[in-house]
Amino acid sequence: MRRLETDGAVFLSELADDAELRSDILAEPVRGRDAISKVFGRLDSIYTSQSVTYEQRDNQRDYRICKAVLSDGSPVEITTVALRDTSGWVSSIAVAYYPLPRARALAIKALSDA
Repeated sequence: MRRLETDGAVFLSELADDAELRSDILAEPVRGRDAISKVFGRLDSIYTSQSVTYEQRDNQRDYRICKAVLSDGSPVEITTVALRDTSGWVSSIAVAYYPLPRARALAIKALSDA
């Protein structure tokens, strides 16, 4: 995985064991630290570059907006919100992509490749 993790992967080391990942590029939520780590590992292949354009922590939420270039050259904006439980662990990550169609198509391919 990239050292400069700008999508939800930046929160992997802080995930609760029973964390949940929701995203508009996924068919259904992914649950559990290990399963979420695998998803982000595979999704790493859809980006050629990423840069953080906005980042803020507000009480129990972390907000992050990134600009990225997909592997097919398409630009995309990624908005990530991480929700922390009362002990500070990330219990939920929501990731949204805009525009969605190319990101979803590349993600489906990346997640289906073994």
